[in-house]
Amino acid sequence: MRIPTLLGLCALLGACASATGTASPARPAQEPLHSAAAIDGEVLGVDRVPPSDKLASGVVLRVQPGSSAAVVIDLAPDWYLDAHGLRFAPAERVHVEGSRVQKKGGVVIYATRVRKGTQTLELRHPDSGAPLWGEPPR
Repeated sequence: MRIPTLLGLCALLGACASATGTASPARPAQEPLHSAAAIDGEVLGVDRVPPSDKLASGVVLRVQPGSSAAVVIDLAPDWYLDAHGLRFAPAERVHVEGSRVQKKGGVVIYATRVRKGTQTLELRHPDSGAPLWGEPPR
C-alpha cells in the first residue's frame, strides 16, 4: 500500500512543479508544445514544399529576426498566397504572427497572419490554428 501512495505523491509533486514553472532535476522545464509567436525579420529564403496525397504545395519562409537564429515559417498553399497577390523574395521584411511548434527537426511557426509592406493576410484561425483556405480552385 505504501508504494502506490509514494508513486502517487511523486506524480502529484511532479505535476505541481510543472504547473508552477519550476523544474525537477529529473524533468527539465520545457516550452509548451504550442506557444504564441510574433516575428519581425528579413526573409532569407523561400521554399516551395511539394504537394503530397493530402496537401497542396505550400510555401515555407526562413526568416532572420534581428540577431536571433533564423526561424522556419510555414505559411500556406502557394495557390492561396497567389490568389491574394502575395509573393515573397529574399531580403524582404515581413511580420509574422502564429503558433510556435516543436517538431523533430526543430521549431516551426505555423503562421496565422503575415504582413509584407502594407499588405496583411490572415492564414489560420488565431485560436484553433485551423486554415482559412478551402479547396484549391479548379
